[in-house]
Amino acid sequence: MKLFDGGIEEIVLELLISNRKLSIEELIKRVDQRRGGATKQGVYRVLRKLKRDGKIVIYKSSVSINTLWIEKLRAMTMGISGASIFGDLNSLKKEEKVVIEGIGLVEADALWSEAFINIENKISAKHPLYLYNPHNWTILAQPETDRIHADRLQHKQRPIFLSIGGRTALDKETVRLAAHEKIHCSLSSLFKSSHSIAIIGDYIISVKLSQKGGVLIDKIFRGYTLPKEAAREIKIINGKVKAKILIENDLTKAKNLKKRIARDFFVPKQNRDF
Repeated sequence: MKLFDGGIEEIVLELLISNRKLSIEELIKRVDQRRGGATKQGVYRVLRKLKRDGKIVIYKSSVSINTLWIEKLRAMTMGISGASIFGDLNSLKKEEKVVIEGIGLVEADALWSEAFINIENKISAKHPLYLYNPHNWTILAQPETDRIHADRLQHKQRPIFLSIGGRTALDKETVRLAAHEKIHCSLSSLFKSSHSIAIIGDYIISVKLSQKGGVLIDKIFRGYTLPKEAAREIKIINGKVKAKILIENDLTKAKNLKKRIARDFFVPKQNRDF
């Protein structure tokens, strides 16, 4: 069973899965916000196709995901294990580490997502996700991936605190884009590191780009101000960048990093886990 065809169809399904039911008028508005230039006729054409495929139900002026289609998806995925391609990362012993290597920014982001979701799925949503990026290149080069992460975490009501180390005009633009996804953001973080870090529970996931890769990313963020232009340049250097992903289960180190990143934010008392 084919799930997504990309483009407007994928956006429509994502919106309906997240919101369950929308008026057709509101759906068209949201599709246009996600993908500028989408026409009303184009959205209606997609809705007719999705209805024929049995993926949505339209009644009067509202549209909803077809519950039967969702049940088919559940049946297809019921037997899938929660472990990732790297095994069950939640079974790491105290202070145990795993190192994953990738070539290319897109591959590194995909490997990070695989590892992160495997860990995050088994940690209570009361624990915030703390993030630090020298430059937030993924929101430019992989906006749909970033949006999927943000949507699923918000659905769980998991707080997200993102600190950015850079001070360029493009860094400011990435903060604006992240804030649009309802992520708590801080520019020019008090915390500094040459690599990206995610901390959730007792786990730390660090992404270390090769020295050449770090220089190329920094050059783009200093030389460009428009997200589309920067995204194009990031895609050009994609295959030239090597990355190493380090996953650690270290309670003491995790608490220390969370405290340092949290200095940029007001973290509600009920969510403080350091």
